[in-house]
Amino acid sequence: MRRSIAAAIIVASLVLGSTVFRGQMASAASAILQVFVTNDSANPVPVKQQGATDVNVLGSVSTRPNIPTTQFSRALSLTATTVISGPDPAGTNYAITSISFANPGSTSAIANVVSFYGTTTTDCTFTGPFDLTSGPVAYVPGGDTVNMVFPQPFVLTAKSGAQTCLTVLVLAPLEMTIVGYRF
Repeated sequence: MRRSIAAAIIVASLVLGSTVFRGQMASAASAILQVFVTNDSANPVPVKQQGATDVNVLGSVSTRPNIPTTQFSRALSLTATTVISGPDPAGTNYAITSISFANPGSTSAIANVVSFYGTTTTDCTFTGPFDLTSGPVAYVPGGDTVNMVFPQPFVLTAKSGAQTCLTVLVLAPLEMTIVGYRF
């Protein structure tokens, strides 16, 4: 049913266009202008500059990503709590971009990246009260590897305290690689 209605509409349009509206279609067709479009040296396409522009590039342009001066990249064999960075000045934030943990043992292990804030000695031993922020935690089965990549860095934000230290807490031996930066 729908097909026959659609076919009837198309036939009616063709009949009306070729008979009743013939004169109007002919006059509309004659109003179409002749247009020449090309882009060669004899007939360039006109271009108008908008705004102030002064760009001149000669030769090649190369770029390279800027590595923060406060970056760290550490490969560690862990058997106990280990300092990754610090002591760092008060207000230091840590941005972690990737971590890999490899467990060479046969039993599972857990690792937790933590930042501590407070008064500390040169080896990040805190004297008196301190605060902490827990970061990425990894459960690593025996004989396995866990990789964590953060395209948007995992940020450990500074808390009040005189100094900061970035550490990793482990409950069994692990191999670890951590990459990030301080800001």
